[in-house]
Amino acid sequence: MKKKFKLLIFLIILLFVFFLLSQLRKEITIIPNLSYEKDKEVAAQITEMRKNNNQSLLEKYKQLRIIDVHSHDVDALDLSERRNNDNYTSVKDLWSKYGIDQTVLFGAVSDPTAIKSDLLSWRYYEQYPEKIYPSFAGVKIDKDGLSKVKQNLEIGYMHIGELFAAATYSPFASVRWKAKHPNDGNLPEVYDLASEYNVPVLLHIDPPKGLPMQQFELAMKNHPDTTFIFAHGNVHTSPQYLRDLLDRNENLMIDFFSGYTLHNPGGDYKLDDFARIVEEYPDRFVLGSDSGYEIGLENSYIAMYEFIDLLSPKTSAKVAYQNFEQLMERQAPTQEQINLIKKLTEEKGVENKTYHLNKREANELIFTLQKMSN
Repeated sequence: MKKKFKLLIFLIILLFVFFLLSQLRKEITIIPNLSYEKDKEVAAQITEMRKNNNQSLLEKYKQLRIIDVHSHDVDALDLSERRNNDNYTSVKDLWSKYGIDQTVLFGAVSDPTAIKSDLLSWRYYEQYPEKIYPSFAGVKIDKDGLSKVKQNLEIGYMHIGELFAAATYSPFASVRWKAKHPNDGNLPEVYDLASEYNVPVLLHIDPPKGLPMQQFELAMKNHPDTTFIFAHGNVHTSPQYLRDLLDRNENLMIDFFSGYTLHNPGGDYKLDDFARIVEEYPDRFVLGSDSGYEIGLENSYIAMYEFIDLLSPKTSAKVAYQNFEQLMERQAPTQEQINLIKKLTEEKGVENKTYHLNKREANELIFTLQKMSN
């Protein structure tokens, strides 16, 4: 009787071991891959590009990657989103024409209407993940808005903004969810979430002086692990002002709207004036078109090349795409992404596989798995 009992116990243990081994074989492991190295060869390539003086700037820099970090054009991405399609060119066509490789895409800002824009941004990201970085700007600045911010970040959005952290003179200053200053309402909690998910925050601040900027600097001081991007930071400011701002705030980056400086006839400063500051802080500037506000999108894109042409080759590469790409590539997969990947791979019968992914790669893997399910 004792031998039979021992044999039974042995068989139960053996079955349990086999069960554990079978589960291990099925395990899907996701390891965050946050490594990013700036391509040092690009500077040499830019030097070669500049040897041909007979080409237009667009032709000269055709092979240089460009990221537009500030686009409100989500409604212009597809003809179906427009009520009147007469003589209309999709913004995708302009991306191709002007060599814009990737775009941070959103639409309306700091208003309930931005909720639809945010959904469209994600929809188009699913269709064109190689062209778009999804952003959301429909952030309600009371306590009820935080859950939506966290939800969006968990889903896979990689950028917050543009948020109207202060708006007095902007034609869009009447938006319902604008803040009085950059520490108003739940904005400090939004910055905390941005830090937690390692996602940058693009803030509109006008006027760029007085109380709004004092509060902006306080926000940067109180949230040292959050990356803040000052939207169109060269508008109504000076090179010296930006130099001082960057010197005091290590977690600040500048969204440079070159089209404004190039096409503003009453401006006190030229692109050359700002180029000198960019050379001093080459890791702190990115390029934004602001959808060609007041000057036209095509002029805004051309101005990007005008500005790049003034910078040293190494700085040109950083400002054109590397500074922003680094912010995107160093975001970790979220728990919701991880759970969804495990679910989708399980449905496909995938077993015993390890993925090394960042947030962007996790999004793209999810899109691929979902297409396989359809």
